Amino acid sequence: MHVARAEVSDCWFSTDGAHCSGVVRFHTDAGEVFIHCSTVAAHETPHLQNRLLIKDALRQLERMPEIRSGYEDLVISEAVLGAEIANA
Repeated sequence: MHVARAEVSDCWFSTDGAHCSGVVRFHTDAGEVFIHCSTVAAHETPHLQNRLLIKDALRQLERMPEIRSGYEDLVISEAVLGAEIANA
């Protein structure tokens, strides 16, 4: 699976403001993958909040059976991975 681009949508914060959830959409060579994500760093800037959600989505992708078993390779473009490393 080649992940070319990521987008975050449907972000919402918990009532106490401590958690943020959202949907990350990965554009891949096989189509689109939607992953529901959450993070506890809801106090961060919107850009960093999106990066943290994408980081959680990448974690979930890596745990999918077809990726984890090695049946399918996970390749992440620099557009997604480069920004992820910069904000990790």
